[in-house]
Amino acid sequence: MGVTHAHFSDNLQAPTHDFFRMNLTRMQWTALFVAVAVAAGSTLCLQLVQTRILSVLYYNHLVYITVTLALLGFGISGVFVAIAAPRIKRVEELISGGLAGLALSIPIALGIASYMPTLIGQPAIFTKLIASYLLLIIPFIFAGLTLASIFMAGGKIMHRLYFTDLVASAGGILVFVLLLTTQGAEGLVWICSWSAMLAFGAVSLAFRLGLVRTAVPVLLLGTLFFFTHGWLIGDKPDFAKVGCNVPGWNNLKVETSRWTTIAKIDVLDHPSFYWRLAPQFPLMERKMITQDRDAVMFIASPQLVKTRWDSARSAQPFINCEAISFIAHPHPADSLIIGVGGGNDIVNAAGFNARHIVGVEINPETIRLMTHEYADYAVWPRLPNVNLLCMDGRNYVAGTTRRFDTINISGIDTFAALSTGAYVLSENYLYTVEALKDYLKTLKPNGVLNIYRWNFQIPRESLRLCNLFLEASRERGNPHPEKCIMLVGMKTAEEDQYRWASMLVKNEPFTGEEVHRVLDQIERQPSLALIYLPKIFAPDEQAGLESHFFQHDQAFYKPNREAFAALIDAPSPEGREHFENVYPYNITPVYDNRPFFFEYHKMSEIFSSNEPNNFGVRGVIVHYTLYYLLIVTSLVSYAGMIVPLHFYAKDALQAPRAPSLMVFFASLGFGFMFVELGVIQSLAVYLGHPMYSLGLVLAGLLLTSGVGSYLTGREASLARLVKRGMIGSFIVIGLWIILMPLVISATLGCSPFIRGLLALLSLVPLGIFMGIPFATGIRHLSEGPVRFIPWAWGINGLTSVMASILAILLAMRIGFQAVLILGAVSYLIGYLAAKRFIPSA
Repeated sequence: MGVTHAHFSDNLQAPTHDFFRMNLTRMQWTALFVAVAVAAGSTLCLQLVQTRILSVLYYNHLVYITVTLALLGFGISGVFVAIAAPRIKRVEELISGGLAGLALSIPIALGIASYMPTLIGQPAIFTKLIASYLLLIIPFIFAGLTLASIFMAGGKIMHRLYFTDLVASAGGILVFVLLLTTQGAEGLVWICSWSAMLAFGAVSLAFRLGLVRTAVPVLLLGTLFFFTHGWLIGDKPDFAKVGCNVPGWNNLKVETSRWTTIAKIDVLDHPSFYWRLAPQFPLMERKMITQDRDAVMFIASPQLVKTRWDSARSAQPFINCEAISFIAHPHPADSLIIGVGGGNDIVNAAGFNARHIVGVEINPETIRLMTHEYADYAVWPRLPNVNLLCMDGRNYVAGTTRRFDTINISGIDTFAALSTGAYVLSENYLYTVEALKDYLKTLKPNGVLNIYRWNFQIPRESLRLCNLFLEASRERGNPHPEKCIMLVGMKTAEEDQYRWASMLVKNEPFTGEEVHRVLDQIERQPSLALIYLPKIFAPDEQAGLESHFFQHDQAFYKPNREAFAALIDAPSPEGREHFENVYPYNITPVYDNRPFFFEYHKMSEIFSSNEPNNFGVRGVIVHYTLYYLLIVTSLVSYAGMIVPLHFYAKDALQAPRAPSLMVFFASLGFGFMFVELGVIQSLAVYLGHPMYSLGLVLAGLLLTSGVGSYLTGREASLARLVKRGMIGSFIVIGLWIILMPLVISATLGCSPFIRGLLALLSLVPLGIFMGIPFATGIRHLSEGPVRFIPWAWGINGLTSVMASILAILLAMRIGFQAVLILGAVSYLIGYLAAKRFIPSA
């Protein structure tokens, strides 16, 4: 996204039209600056808004198209302007037309795309994907048309235009963050649209393009607003959403909705919608909370809360598996709940008489709903011993010095697409080796960590979670992790293929008393089942207990028990690695550098028909989508940017050292995107949420790369500029990779303001040096092979689009640190290519 603006900042330096020869008035100059600001700010805001809209309609691995739309749309429009420049008679008409098209296309494209799940039948996921892609690229083409036209004709004050572009882009991020919750997604769509229309009016009036020509687009947008306002954005998710398959979903009414930068929160209810706590309990009311119309949570009614508390405090409590930690460690003094949601884990902790409860919830709107509108209904927010914190759970445990008797993490998934657009599958920093180490250090002696997750008959994510604990234990020096882990499964009302399991772990071996309390609970509650028994008993007693408890529900749990035993009881690290290699799913440990915990399908499964859920959120569709998008976007980019150049600017390939020029501009496209995405990921945990990382990194790199580009005008020697930009980028990226982890480790406990300031300061050298090369390359072309400038634009745009997807594919295999290193190497390769056409560099 940041590189998009860098492309336009240094457009053609030999324009056919020059505003300076037109003696523009102050009003006309003001209108042009307004046009730049609106086109840049509204499109960046729009890019974030449509990520949120598409996340409600589809799963996050299907909305990654958003990250490439601006790059592709801007690249196509830039190539068009570059080719069409000699034929343009009045550039101001092209600018006004771009703004009018932007204003009208925003609501039309977003509106139609939001109804795509209804317009196109099931399953047709890829058909919807292509249709959405073709629709949503249109506003970015119009925005790029506007910016490219202005930059083409205003090159003499490019530093001022570029500054306006960058500040407005950062402002677009700020508008999104500040107004999404109050205005909603549709409100922001209309704000972006009407802003573009106002800019269109300003340009039309300033250049006196005619009253009729000005009035018609305004009337069209007004008519569109009148007839569609309030229902422009569809609210019916795709069939693949789990929420759509909840019995009675269509009968649920939406009581409250909140758009947030993290997810769209809906509270739903219906008089006939109830939930059975257990067979012996009557049906009781529960309200449903959804995040992006999935990741279903519940708010228990006061009656249900009382029933659960009465059961928890009885001699023989009936529990769900997520509360099993309170059986192993009853009456905890300090209990931590990560991912509060509707508060069910807090209800469990309070029911088992936890004296102090800390609840950590990342979404501020969820907290506000629970502590205000639904405080009386939920009951638990009014408890005096509950301390509710709004922050990321991983960030909290990494920085806190407080210790807990129990830590509960229940079913936290990543079904809401992150607004970065940079994270496409299910990255989650709660489930990495480093995260497990943080949890373990936050436990008191004899404290118990309970992570409650999906458990398939052939286990995958629950087994990988176990592997994370084994690796974390090894790194922490625990010689006997098999004594510190216990697995308990739970059968729900759902079909057998999808069950749940709790992984109970400690720093010290479980005691016989703790284990027998859990076994007694399993004995009297048929919905629970023992999967793995810690190796703490004498051989005969161990064998007897396993023989007795492993008889329960053998049809489902036998593969579970065999898999967990083979992994945990492997005689050596080499034995564990051998099991990982032969196991049908990818269960290798994941780290912060490669946080794809939910990506457990091996490459061999991508085109396999053995997986029953290929096109669900747990299926191999995530692989299909990424490779599919890489192919489609590469073809579309090539057709939109390179093919026109073959027809209309092929003679430019005869320019001196054309192959070296191609490598140079390609290296900038790959390098900038690799570094941008890698830095966003690297700062996600440090700043507390990927959304914060997105805003800070994107705004920081935009502004500082603008400074770098501006500074190129103060240096006469192209050779020195090329060397400074390319070698400087290579060096500062390498230093960032080495030094920033040390800064993060030393300052993780600091305030959010200090962490944000340090992160922003770290971006300054990156942005300044990476802002130099493209401007220098265009300056070289403007002084010699001018005909190659359109090719520079097209090659850089094509590689930027490809790199935005390729970076994730590479990160899945080799990690984001490696992606950053590849970004640095790209600049080095570009420097070697530059020496071919600037020998003294």
